[in-house]
Amino acid sequence: MGKMKIKKLVAIFLTILIGTVFVFWLLNSNQIEIDKEKSYISFKGSALSGARSQSGKFDKWDIEIVSNKENIQSIFLEIHTASLDTGLSELNKNLRSQNFLEVKKYPLITFYSESISNEQIIGNLTFKGKTKEIEIPIQITKDQIYSTTKVDVSKFGEDYGVIDENIEINFKLFMEIF
Repeated sequence: MGKMKIKKLVAIFLTILIGTVFVFWLLNSNQIEIDKEKSYISFKGSALSGARSQSGKFDKWDIEIVSNKENIQSIFLEIHTASLDTGLSELNKNLRSQNFLEVKKYPLITFYSESISNEQIIGNLTFKGKTKEIEIPIQITKDQIYSTTKVDVSKFGEDYGVIDENIEINFKLFMEIF
């Protein structure tokens, strides 16, 4: 056989191999959609004295969940900081300002998972340009992922004075698996 025929055979073989791997991956992967009408990401901050607390939510966020037929493999989340909503316009303005979130400088809070089990997600949270590994206790059902946890913002170099640095984060994601 000539060199040209061998190159063509190798090219055909590689094309078939790559196609087979891609089809195998598609057959063993599930597409997960999140019902954003039902799902939420919320927070609660408290005064150091414990006398007052304030809850809020993020109205705009994007999430990508990859799974195989048996388990969730990875999660990537982007929270748009300017979408913060406490229901109080002056407080929203203050929390979005340079005093807290600095939404113009840091438009996103991101999280990407490193490992996932039915009881916890370990991953990297990026908040105001600093990335730290965190552990999030979770519960996973057939169609939901949910958690209540606390994030210590002092680990990201933040000190809000009279506000407790442990911010409570709550989320519930309603999944549709295809």
